Amino acid sequence: MYKKVIKLLELFLMNFNQKEAKTFSYSNRSKIFVTGMCVFVILYATSLFTNIIEVSPIYEGGVSVCMLGWLISTYFDKKTP
Repeated sequence: MYKKVIKLLELFLMNFNQKEAKTFSYSNRSKIFVTGMCVFVILYATSLFTNIIEVSPIYEGGVSVCMLGWLISTYFDKKTP
């Protein structure tokens, strides 16, 4: 029983390592959108859980715009399936 589990784990790890070998190189445009999305998410989370900054709909809109921009950017870079 344990041998089967260990063999399955080994197969899984081998397949996982093969997937890691494929590296994606995203364009600078995509990196800018992802960075902007991270900034807006941090601002939104900070505004929800602390009183440091106030809640603003600009944060939600910023995340949405960055996510849409990132999807469009990866489409133009031919990185989407």
